[in-house]
Amino acid sequence: MAQDPDDEGGGPVIDMTPEGEFVDPPRPSLVTILLRLALFGVFLAIIGAAIWVALWTALLLLPFVLIAALVVYFVVRPRFYRF
Repeated sequence: MAQDPDDEGGGPVIDMTPEGEFVDPPRPSLVTILLRLALFGVFLAIIGAAIWVALWTALLLLPFVLIAALVVYFVVRPRFYRF
């Protein structure tokens, strides 16, 4: 659908032939299709790398978090039994 430059916000102009049929939009070229596929692949690779980094960070930090939790548990637990 093309926008008429002389139209003052009246809405889109529907492209039709004089016979009353709609005009088919031009088909994308093979280069355009391949470029879109390549960009989609790059997008998937970036998302995959971000997920991989997040999981490895969580796995690397897990032992430190567990040790810190145990230390806090054994330091705080005797204080509750004093009262």
